[in-house]
Amino acid sequence: MRVLVKRSGETRFAAPEISSYGDEAQLQGLIKETPDLLPGVDGGPPVVVMREFPLSIGRVDVVVVDLEGGISLCECKLRTNPQARREVIGQLVSYAGALSKMRYEDFAQRASDRLRGSLSDALAAVAEGEFDSDAFRSALASNLAAGRFRLVIVIDEISDELRDAVLYLNDQTETEFFALELSYLRDDGLEILVSAVYGQEAVERKTRLRRPRVEGADTVIVAAGQAYDEYTRRNAYICQPTSTPQPEKTRTFRQDLRRLGFYRKKQIEPKIPKIVKRYDSVPFTAEEAAKRSAEDDPDDSRLGRIISDDLADPNTRRTRGSYYQVFLLTAPGDPATLSLDQPISHQAPFAWTQHQRYTLEAALETQPASTEALAAAETTAGGS
Repeated sequence: MRVLVKRSGETRFAAPEISSYGDEAQLQGLIKETPDLLPGVDGGPPVVVMREFPLSIGRVDVVVVDLEGGISLCECKLRTNPQARREVIGQLVSYAGALSKMRYEDFAQRASDRLRGSLSDALAAVAEGEFDSDAFRSALASNLAAGRFRLVIVIDEISDELRDAVLYLNDQTETEFFALELSYLRDDGLEILVSAVYGQEAVERKTRLRRPRVEGADTVIVAAGQAYDEYTRRNAYICQPTSTPQPEKTRTFRQDLRRLGFYRKKQIEPKIPKIVKRYDSVPFTAEEAAKRSAEDDPDDSRLGRIISDDLADPNTRRTRGSYYQVFLLTAPGDPATLSLDQPISHQAPFAWTQHQRYTLEAALETQPASTEALAAAETTAGGS
């Protein structure tokens, strides 16, 4: 790949001033600060990131742990490093083998040393209180015992040899193996990052086999340690904040959703409200509250009142000036709200979700008593 740049007023394209990283530590830092560059992390559960994670055979460049106990191991290489061909694959596999022999307590202690604080506390912080520590412990321990990790080679320019090896391993093994190519350019203060992922297709295919995708899903169920109580008071669901108004930085949900439900305390709550309106990026400021409250649209006015109430509440979890994704929902007693005869229980030791999961309204209408019965109903109702 060759990139040329030309600024406004200039007549000719020219090569950028810098077209490579200074060292591999820059790649590590880039992943640490922007983990959603990683395949499988973008749009997934919130994560914590650790550099130079210690194992018995060496240090992994970057380890990423998500709310649902998923673990990504990342090794960062520059194309000029002789290890950036076959050797880096063996290095990652060796790290995975060493990690698979580790107990949860040991992993959590090493993570806490790198984070300079408890792993559970760090995850609870990014989860905004929607975090089941016991379920996380069970899920992560299960992934460690099973050697179930996501392996990622991060490189500035991938060779044909490495690309072909990554694609082959994904096709022939159950392990999720990616290569993430991050080309870097800088010219007169302008920085450009060009990313490409290799292995995504095969990994998505294996993921669908492990947890079948619910085709045509029209309902999202969110983890809701505190959010369900807020829904019963305010008939709304407010996601975690971002510091930017860019919609692509907010939590990712499928389009065309009809309903939103809540999972907490090992059950899906029996009230499944209808989504009245969805706002993807709303600043929680007094100015925004006043502007929305003055609108003729009743939904906008209702959003304005929600913002005003939050700003006036001394115990609010919201940060003034941050941007939030907001779902306006039907009330628990509204006829449009789907009311189940009982909560849907989840008996497995790990959480049904610590983030969000999709299902079908038609499957919920069968009144399943358990998440196992819900999964069976999804298949009957049209899920795959």
